[in-house]
Amino acid sequence: MRRAAIVVLLLGLALPYPGRAEITREAPRVEDTGYTLQKGHWKIGIRTSSYGITDRLQVDSALLLDFVVLNVGLKYRLVDAPNLSVSATAWGGFAPIVLLLRGNLMGGTLGLDASMPVAERVAIHLSANWNVWAFSSFNPELTIGNARSGRFSWFGLRATGEYVFQPRHAFFLMVGTPTSWVLGIGDTAHDFDALTSAEVMAGYQYSPGGFNVRVDLGVGPSLLTGIGPRLGVDFYYRF
Repeated sequence: MRRAAIVVLLLGLALPYPGRAEITREAPRVEDTGYTLQKGHWKIGIRTSSYGITDRLQVDSALLLDFVVLNVGLKYRLVDAPNLSVSATAWGGFAPIVLLLRGNLMGGTLGLDASMPVAERVAIHLSANWNVWAFSSFNPELTIGNARSGRFSWFGLRATGEYVFQPRHAFFLMVGTPTSWVLGIGDTAHDFDALTSAEVMAGYQYSPGGFNVRVDLGVGPSLLTGIGPRLGVDFYYRF
């Protein structure tokens, strides 16, 4: 019985859902763009899940990240013109598990995204965001490095070129400005110069039916691994 239910569920997800998944002017991508979901539409994915409260306002959450950091965000479309769309985003979260260990880890992001169609199948997307994470500990065994309190912050800029070959096939080229991770401990700050590097990524998205699958590959900075190859994968269902 359980196997039959799983098969039925998978078949249901695989069936085409007209007009909601394919990339068109009426239903553009909303991730890292100036666009928002239409009212009543859903996007459930491994990175970000969203719901359109109105045609201009959507609520977001990284559901998988919720297992570690409870988070929620809002995205509001400020400008809705035929050749320009601009949205503001605000996102925040905290880690309950750190609270249980007598510490605190919380942070958030403020950003702007702009999208400009420049041809029938070509669009440019610009993104800017400021990110801050703060931590503190009342437990001498809970530290980051040797620090019991501090702050990580960074500013990000990205330009993305999008080419929609067909409504189900899209290609991307993304370039980010040099990224500098800053760690502030007490009254001092340290700039991770070794991680200052431009990010260059190429991507492809396949959107059959309700499914959307995207893969990005390139090189860029990472706080954990330094400068090197980067792989991004996203999978979501939009309805």
